[in-house]
Amino acid sequence: MRLTTEPGRQVNGHMEKILLLAHTDDAGALAPPALEALSAARILSDGLPGSSLTVGLVGGDVMAGADQIASCGAAKMLGVAGPDFAQS
Repeated sequence: MRLTTEPGRQVNGHMEKILLLAHTDDAGALAPPALEALSAARILSDGLPGSSLTVGLVGGDVMAGADQIASCGAAKMLGVAGPDFAQS
């Protein structure tokens, strides 16, 4: 996917913010569909000059997932963990 914007141009007069939310599995890792969504979010972010990618992980444990994607290039990584957020 290639978005046509001029380098350094802001879209709609402001910087675009991209948020990816993903749920971790029982071991705290990300499943292949979540990794594919992250890849698509990176492509989108790379195609929008000045945009920033934030990744939010939700699950019983998110540390394994955070470690798994630590070098993904996200500007921010957020996590919510605990028994109430585990898959049921």
